[in-house]
Amino acid sequence: MDSLTGPRRYGPPSPQDRRRWHAATVVRQTARTVQSALEVDHASVRNIRDVCEHAAECLPTPVLRRAAAMIVRPDVRGPERTRAVAALAAELGVTERYVAVQIGFARRLYQTSWRILRAGMRSAR
Repeated sequence: MDSLTGPRRYGPPSPQDRRRWHAATVVRQTARTVQSALEVDHASVRNIRDVCEHAAECLPTPVLRRAAAMIVRPDVRGPERTRAVAALAAELGVTERYVAVQIGFARRLYQTSWRILRAGMRSAR
C-alpha cells in the first residue's frame, strides 16, 4: 500500500513497486468482475451456454473480454491458439505478446464469473 498511498517518488519504479501495482490491479479487476457477475439478471441465464456467454461479458476490459470469448471459452490450443492470438492482437491493436500474457488472467477471471453465474442459476430455481 505504501507505493499506492505514499508520496510520489520520481524515477523508475522498483521491482517491488511493480509487484505492488500489479497486485492492486489484480484485486481491482477481480472485484469489478465479481461485481459484474453479481449484477447479471438471473432470468437471462437459463442454461450452461448462457452462463458461458455471460461469464465472458463480465470481464473488466475489452482485451480480457475478447480473450475470454475467442480463446478461453472455446478452449483454443496449439496452432489454432497462435492464429487466434495474432487475430485478436490485430483486432485490438496490441502486440501478440500482450494478448498471450493476458490469457491466463482472462481464464482466472472467466472461471470466477462462471462460478458466480452458475451458483446464481442454481439459486434462481
